[in-house]
Amino acid sequence: MLIATYARAAAAEVVPVALTAGFEHDLQAMLKATGIGAGLVYVCNPNNPTGGVTPSDDLAEFIARVPSGYAVLVDEAYHHFATGCPGYATLLGHPRVIVARTFSKVYGMAGMRVGYAIASEKLTAAMCVHQLDTNISVVAAAGAMASLEDEAGTHAAVRRTLADRNEFLRQAKLRNLAVLPCAANFAMIRTGQSASAINQKFAKQGIHIGRPFPPLNDFIRITFGTPSEMKRFWTVWDRIMTPPPSYC
Repeated sequence: MLIATYARAAAAEVVPVALTAGFEHDLQAMLKATGIGAGLVYVCNPNNPTGGVTPSDDLAEFIARVPSGYAVLVDEAYHHFATGCPGYATLLGHPRVIVARTFSKVYGMAGMRVGYAIASEKLTAAMCVHQLDTNISVVAAAGAMASLEDEAGTHAAVRRTLADRNEFLRQAKLRNLAVLPCAANFAMIRTGQSASAINQKFAKQGIHIGRPFPPLNDFIRITFGTPSEMKRFWTVWDRIMTPPPSYC
């Protein structure tokens, strides 16, 4: 996780907190991990890489109990794909929360590396002290502004992704696969096999699956492609992942 890498580079102490057995943020354990003084609590909602949602009511109660010296950073990179999902709501406008979003997902600008944060005036002023001298390029800025203005295109991208997600879940159910609840543009399948080994099998067929996510070593994360790409994925899945019939 890059935020932890950057924190360590700045000589900050990083305290990882594992997900619960249900692959949810362990908010109680996160509270116990906070101390006296200043700090930052990081929450990814919807979560990456599991795709799950932490209910907004639970988050609001959690934030109210976080010590006063802490800010809470909520990563909403997959916000657009979670709108309408049970329990999900943005934390925009909460005085103690920094909401981070990106143009890499719904806007399709991953190569431009453009993101933004929304926070109170107080938190924004504190962050500005650490602002880098360099900034995004003119081309990236122009693309981001054009994306924000194209509301119809954004809504179309969301509808397309949700349709892709529903079809993926339908295909997974037909095959009795264990898929984690997802509110993003990807899903995680529990395979019972090494993710690295499965990735190699698919790569030989010209399909590249995302990297493994330890300690979820028997899960593979599938980002939804176009309908034709996903048809190809399932064709390959049925050929190399479905066990052959046994004969008595």
